[in-house]
Amino acid sequence: MKKFVLSLLLVGLMATFASAAAVSAFTQIDPGTTLPGYVANTWDVDTGAGEFLSAQLLIQLDSGHIYQDSMGSNNPPDPGFFGFVPTLEFDTYITGGKNGAEKIDPSIIGGAVDLGGAPGVTIDSALIDAAWTTSAATNPVGQLMLGQFTLSSDAMGTFAYRLGVKNEDPIIETRGVVEGGVMTVVPEPTTIVLLLCGALGLLAFRRK
Repeated sequence: MKKFVLSLLLVGLMATFASAAAVSAFTQIDPGTTLPGYVANTWDVDTGAGEFLSAQLLIQLDSGHIYQDSMGSNNPPDPGFFGFVPTLEFDTYITGGKNGAEKIDPSIIGGAVDLGGAPGVTIDSALIDAAWTTSAATNPVGQLMLGQFTLSSDAMGTFAYRLGVKNEDPIIETRGVVEGGVMTVVPEPTTIVLLLCGALGLLAFRRK
């Protein structure tokens, strides 16, 4: 019995440490009165000690739309213009690994072909289909923001991303849903099973 409990604990720990080297999440920002009726989703990544290599993103909406500011582009906006065009702060864009206030443009590769996208890049009001790397001289490391995706509060659909980080981890590929303009990652079934095994093992260990 002890061996079984320890095995469950080991499986759970392996699941935890496997995802600890590079962490990826979507954070929501409410634009408030500057852009009512929208939700800004920032793609935040912590590469750990690894270097950011590439990203692919495929957002497909069934309803609602993706906000694109008339004064913006697919690259990160210059904060110096926010005072003149407040809505520009919530434009939709991708980055080459933005770290804090540093502005790093992406280097577009094409579409998110590994996720089922088309070969060419598309960023419009209903679809984001893009693959990119960084334009920086050296690959960014650490806590990065790879993009901001501002969706209308009635937006519904799906998304998937693929993240390449230079370390010993495999390429991270995850899928999720868009509900009410909020991008939420859906855990892989395998990850859920591994984490449950770890939880069961810990519970059994504490009862011993």
